[in-house]
Amino acid sequence: MKKQKIDFILEEDDYPGEETRLLFRFYPRKSRCYGKYSKPQKSWDEVYEVDYVWSIFSQYKDEGPNWMMNARYFECLGDENSIIGLIAEFCNILADGKEEYIWEDADGKTHITPILDHEHITFGDGVNWVIHKYRKTDYYEFSLWDFDNTGYRFTLSADRLKSFGKYLRRCCDYMLRHALTNEV
Repeated sequence: MKKQKIDFILEEDDYPGEETRLLFRFYPRKSRCYGKYSKPQKSWDEVYEVDYVWSIFSQYKDEGPNWMMNARYFECLGDENSIIGLIAEFCNILADGKEEYIWEDADGKTHITPILDHEHITFGDGVNWVIHKYRKTDYYEFSLWDFDNTGYRFTLSADRLKSFGKYLRRCCDYMLRHALTNEV
């Protein structure tokens, strides 16, 4: 059975009787990973487009052990050409104390892209991301804007960047593995 959701807890308040949490939820069954060829994709080089579905919402704990939805803050029903894999890499770079992404194009030219305070734009009707670091603190703000100009922002402490990056990478890798049969 394929997963219906993959969650990451962005914030959590565990005060007894008032437990709340803010979740980033990825929906693998609703998301797609398209290959360049008719054969199943085995690597990201064989993928030409992804279309991911995810949301950010809050939950509260009811009187029992169940979590109930409180409010939906950001819902992306089609993150076309999603850059969450790139954001995962940015999280790791920032956690290592660097602020630039160094990459090579198809012609072998080296490029440097600033990670902070730079709008990272998707190629398609997807979500654009801006990461800002509050100076003299260990907090990063993530601002998200979809193709309809609906936005949302959340913060993460520096010590949670790697785990958020690992989570986003896990979502992408899950899609690649399960896209081989086009069953996610």
